[in-house]
Order: sequence, then C-alpha cells, then structure tokens
Amino acid sequence: MHGYHGRLLRVDLAGPKSEVEALPEEYLRRFIGGKGLGAKLLFEEVAAGQEPLDPRTPVFFAAGPFVGTRIPTSARLSLVSKSPLTGIYLDSSVGDRLGPTLRAAGYDAMALTGQAARPVVLLVDAEGARTEPAGELWGKGCLETAQRLKERYPGSAVACIGPAGEREVLYSCIYSEARFAGRGGGGALLGRKQVKAIVLLGGDRKVSIANPEAFDAGVRECHEKIQAHPVVRRGGPLQTYGTPNVVALLQAMGVLPTRNWQANTFEHAENISGEAMRSRMFKALEPCTGCPIACGKLSEIRQGPFAGTQVRGPELETVYALGSLVALDAIEKVAYANHLCNDLGLDTISTGVTIAFAMELFERGIITSGDTDGMELRFGDADAVCGLIRKIAYREGLGDLLAGGTRRAARSIGSGAEAYAMHTKGLELPAYDPRGMKAMGLAYATADRGGCHLRASTLNIELRGLVDERVDRFAHQGKAKYIKNIQDAWATADALTYCKFGGYAIVPPLAAKLLEAITGVEYGLDGLLEAGERIYNLTRLFNVREGLTRADDALPRRLLAEGTADGPSAGQTVDLDTMLDEYYDLRGWDRTGIPTAATLGRLGLEREGRAAGIDFGQRG
Repeated sequence: MHGYHGRLLRVDLAGPKSEVEALPEEYLRRFIGGKGLGAKLLFEEVAAGQEPLDPRTPVFFAAGPFVGTRIPTSARLSLVSKSPLTGIYLDSSVGDRLGPTLRAAGYDAMALTGQAARPVVLLVDAEGARTEPAGELWGKGCLETAQRLKERYPGSAVACIGPAGEREVLYSCIYSEARFAGRGGGGALLGRKQVKAIVLLGGDRKVSIANPEAFDAGVRECHEKIQAHPVVRRGGPLQTYGTPNVVALLQAMGVLPTRNWQANTFEHAENISGEAMRSRMFKALEPCTGCPIACGKLSEIRQGPFAGTQVRGPELETVYALGSLVALDAIEKVAYANHLCNDLGLDTISTGVTIAFAMELFERGIITSGDTDGMELRFGDADAVCGLIRKIAYREGLGDLLAGGTRRAARSIGSGAEAYAMHTKGLELPAYDPRGMKAMGLAYATADRGGCHLRASTLNIELRGLVDERVDRFAHQGKAKYIKNIQDAWATADALTYCKFGGYAIVPPLAAKLLEAITGVEYGLDGLLEAGERIYNLTRLFNVREGLTRADDALPRRLLAEGTADGPSAGQTVDLDTMLDEYYDLRGWDRTGIPTAATLGRLGLEREGRAAGIDFGQRG
C-alpha cells in the first residue's frame, strides 16, 4: 500500500531483542496511522485493568502517512499507551525530527514492551534496535542528556527523560529536540522500562507516493493556504509572538485562569503576554522540520537573577500554568520555571496546576508549613514555584505527594481538598476557562485522554469569531455539534499525522485529497471524517472497557457552581449536563455515554464493542 512501509518494530527490552512485524493493511485503511493506528494496537494488546506501569504494557510510537513527506507541519510522532496519571487511554504528540527519522528507518510504528535489567539507551536504525548502558546519563537532566547523545550520534533524533521520569512522576514527559510528548506521563512509562533515551539513527527509506502530480499540487495548495491565513501566515501572530499571542485575547474575554481558577483575569497579564516575550526575550525562530509557520521561539532571559538562561518558548499553556495560575508577574519568571520543567522532564501544565492547587490549599489552611517542609506556598512567589518544581521532580517531601497529580493528592489530603483540584479524569486542565467559552467545558469533559484542549478547541469559534455564523460564547445549546465535528477532524489530523496549526490550512477536504494522492485509496471527505469518528469511538471503547461512564465526563465543581467576581465573564458557570445530552445524541451514544450498537455497527467496530462489554442483542 502506497504511503506506508507496513512495518512495526517491536522491541522487547527484557531480552533485549527486536523484530519487525507486518502491519495489517486493514488497520492502515481503517485507522490510517499515528493516533488511530496506535489506538487500535493498544486496544488489541492491553487487557482491561492492566496497570499502565506494568512492564508488559506497551508504549507505541506511531507515524501517519503524511510523516516523512513534504507536507508542511507533518514532522510529528504520536506516543500511544495507557496513562499512569489517569489510568485511561493516552496519546501525546511530539514535533520535529522523531517522526520523519523513524519513517526514514523504514518503520511506521515502534512498540516498546518489557523492562530493561538496568538503565539503557535504545538505539534504532534500519536493521532493528539494540541497547547500550545509560551509564552516567541516568540522573542527568534532559538538556545535558540530549546534547551528549547528539554529539555521540551526529544526525540522530533523540528522545529522553529527566530525573522526573526516572522517579516515575506521573506527569513526567519525554523531551525531544526541545519539543515534548508532554501530557499523561510518557516519561514515567519510559522510566519504568528503564529507558533513559531513544536514539533514532534513521536510514534512507522514502515514502512511496501513488500519484505524484496530485501530491505536488496538494503540497502547493497547503503552502498557499498557510500564507493566506491571518493566523499562520508569514509575519502573522503565531510566527511573531508564538502561541502566547492569545494571552491578551484571553485576558480581554475573561477566560485566563488565575490563582488556581479562582479568577479568570490576571492583573499582570500584559507582563506575561506574547508581546512581552517578543520584546524582552526573543532570540530566534525555532520551527519544526519543514514548517513554514515557525511558531517555536528560542528565548533568552536578559535581566534579573535568571539572566542568560535560554528556553524554547514559553508556550501559551506554560504561560498560563506557570504564570497566571500561580500569579507569577513577569515573563522572565515564567521562562525560568519553564526551563526547570524542561530539564527535569515535567509537563508544564500538570506541574503548574498541581502547584497552584497546593498554593490554594496552603492559603486556605488545609495544608500548613508542617506539610511543606517549612515552605510558604504563596501565590506570586517564584521561589516557591521553582522550589516545588524541584521537589516534585525528585519526589522530595511534599513533592512526593504532588508527583501523583491533583486528583491523587486531593484524595490523600482530604479535608475538602478535592474541591480545589482542577482536572478532568485525572488530567489537569489547560488554559481556557469554560465559564467564558462554554463549549470548551464540553471539550474538556469528553476528551478521550482527560482534560485537554487538543481534542477540540473553540478558540476560533467562541473568541476569535473565525466562522461564518455568529456564536454566543455564553450559550450552551448548539455547542455539541462543534465539539463532535472538531474531535473527529482532529482525530484524522493526529492519525495522518500533522500539526493542529497546519490544520488552519490543511482543512479536511485538502487532507482527504492528499491522503488519496499518497495512498491511491479513494477515501473522499466523508470517508476521512468517518475514519476520525471511528478512531474517537475506539478510544471511547478503550475507556469504557476501563469502567468509564458519564460520571467521568465531568468538570471540577468550581466551574459548575462558582462564578468569578470580576471581569468580562463574571458570574458565569457551566451547564454541562445540557451539553452532554446533546453531545451524546449527536455521537450516537446512549445517555450514560456508551456508544450504541447501531453506531458501532455503522463504524465497523462490532468486535471492539463486544470486547468493551456492549450488548449487541439489546443496545441499538
């Protein structure tokens, strides 16, 4: 089949040994690649109730048919496994050279199983995989580890974990080329397997194209559409200011979460904005391989106690989580906290949300200095933020408790702490307050990996107005159609595999044309979107098999019952049940959140439905 190598590299770390397996063409046609292929493999190979950190639990790295081609923003790779943080389905996408280098070695996907006897570096090339002792790299930060391995293996693509992953912090991440498979605990998964780093050595395998003329025309159209779009064009807000370009908009609309979501405007928003970052820290553009958008920025702190520190970003979600949420009042402070998380290997979103949670508990007297090793956890205190980042990464004192995330910490602390834990399904929430953009509440509640803005985002619909019809951001009715449609479309983007920012130009009709040109298979727009719907229902079935119900499609009580006192979204709360009912109906799920037999039959998921306990004799 054009567009694929049809090869999965399976690595048994306990051996260690590796072997190449043929990928069933049916999997590629129906689930495409990337997230879709990974989800199908995960569903088949992980039993219900199997622990994420069980060495038998596989970690998949999967690319789609766009990866390794000239399609802009397609330099990506999906990690798929079961999350140690949430206990449910996980995929996490990382940009730049990992995906193209895996494909150049002749693989569409790689599976890691088992556990090495001692810490190792995994080396992968066209001949297979082998390990070498991690040696003195174990214990090192991500930045030094990556630098040493890049020097040792010139031209390679490196992914590694830091001390947080080694200690299995449940929201530790995987670092690669200053990008991150950030959410859900991928670092802990590699840490349990004793894999300090993966070094992809590449090869010379090309992606075969069924229709080169149509493909070339599609690539030209991608570039034309990117340069015509007001958000991603050359010199546009993403290229000029990076993802923090929307900080001012979030502040103006009253949706910038502040002080652990007690407020949604921040008095120092201007000081942590994209404009502040550009004027005070910008050093260079750092685009992913082959990307004309160039949202990535290399920044350098030029003043204050952290002067001289360089960091990629900070990105919007970091500006929120380590900025407004913990009330740090300067972009330099945010950048240094970001630098620590990068080096130690921590997801900045979960880290910031967890620290903000601890700060609110401290200020409310639920925890005291006796619980914090004498630290005063006050909002706005950069030393406290940085101190807790280190404690979490090394699981020291209070950091050991917080290393499990807000849901686990709240249950352990008790005394009403759960009211201040801002997560959905155990995954800490990102940077948009749904009290001021209601559809985002539904997006968080129904995201397959937990609270997430990368399953569906309504920034352009509810705030920017980049749609043909007028949308009331405070309305609940009619919002479910946007979330369902975006989830399906973005599932295809994650399967094909390309960046969400590329999606401003590579809209589904163009993506379908490109897929047909690459593979020679006639999908059409409807066929492509049906594949996205199939993928989203498959990940739902994985979670249903783990016991997930409507009760888990939830939001923190604060968002449902507590309006903020001030700002453009003051007094607003989220009516989630109204949106959920509408969403389930559109999805073809029953009112408990279970896909119906009729829906699964239409999508060809009957066997998977039976494995998840769906009764095809009665449901429909």
